[in-house]
Amino acid sequence: MSSLLGLAACSFWGVSHALPQLLVAVGVRDGIPAILELACIHLIGIGSILGLAVLWSDLPPRELFGLNRFRGRVLWSLAAGMAGISILGSEAANWIVRLGGVGEVGRVAAPAALPISERILTLAVVAGIVPWTEEVLFRGLVLDGLVHRLGARLGAVVSALLFALFHLDPLQMPLAGAAGYLLAWVRIRSGSVLPCVIGHSVLNAFPFVLTWGIGSIPGYGFEPTASLEQPLLFNLAGVALLGAGVLGVRRATVL
Repeated sequence: MSSLLGLAACSFWGVSHALPQLLVAVGVRDGIPAILELACIHLIGIGSILGLAVLWSDLPPRELFGLNRFRGRVLWSLAAGMAGISILGSEAANWIVRLGGVGEVGRVAAPAALPISERILTLAVVAGIVPWTEEVLFRGLVLDGLVHRLGARLGAVVSALLFALFHLDPLQMPLAGAAGYLLAWVRIRSGSVLPCVIGHSVLNAFPFVLTWGIGSIPGYGFEPTASLEQPLLFNLAGVALLGAGVLGVRRATVL
């Protein structure tokens, strides 16, 4: 397991550093959206690790990565929990900035400011490619090894910490850690990584759908110059969604 984690880290870091330099060398980086670089990093970096895991293991990919059937009713609760984590994770990032821990490293251009083609492309990458690659790696491969070595509870905690560190951005770490733990819990209780992929997609897509649907919300998600405080009712909605999601997942995945 330690060698696999090291290989995954080296592969991802190598691709993330080499790809931009390669694009500059061939003179095409200026014309390529940053979101496409992210897609290539995930597909090449994480994809190579998953491919090697398939070659090394005697298990079929479905069993190796936990691509098993699951009860569909868990999805509604998991979606609610992911929406709550999105809201509360954004407020946690605001607290980090207000306390002077870091600058607004994780803030990006608001979705509404992007051309429609880039909005669709961005959503396709963050809600499609990224959830599949990260979930199959972290909840489908890494978590399984951790659970066998450390047990379910400690394995879920360690996998969530690794998932938070994987994102490298201090503003994203609280959200990634909380989401990583809930997704690990769902993976263990459901026996499948597939609901985790869908839940991760909801988490990444939620800010886009919310801001496109009702407009910007002060302090939430994508506004680099907005207030660093979300509305109280919005935060309370996040707490309610997370609580309802956890209770719903617990009922839908009886061990």
